Amino acid sequence: MPVQSRATFLTCVLQELKVTRPHVVCARDLEVLTDGAAYLLEVGWLECDEGFVTRGGNTSLKSTEGKEFVNKRRELPMYCVLIDHPHEGCILWETGCGVDYPEVWGPQVVDVFARIRYEPRHELKAAIEATGHKLEDVKKM
Repeated sequence: MPVQSRATFLTCVLQELKVTRPHVVCARDLEVLTDGAAYLLEVGWLECDEGFVTRGGNTSLKSTEGKEFVNKRRELPMYCVLIDHPHEGCILWETGCGVDYPEVWGPQVVDVFARIRYEPRHELKAAIEATGHKLEDVKKM
């Protein structure tokens, strides 16, 4: 995701969580901050039919009736946000779906939202550690 899009997404999340004076920082773009930080953690990628995420996606027209076509697929990044709040400590928004996603969520969901990318760095503990924090540092979820 482009940096501007990541920043916009994170800003919306922080506004929803009512975090004042947020600093938008991604784990790969770390800076030293004095009054807290927020980290956008990438925890894997899913893929699904465009119709699940786009209004009117993969719809047909009368003029295309009977013609074969392949439905478009969309890649969906999964994100968590780690907020290092100066008074509350580390707050985690979302946890991702974890290494055992296919078993926990079941074949029906996995058939719709197929995981296409999951590497060791996408594991929640590794993503948090990439920010310089430990999983044990999380005080609230």
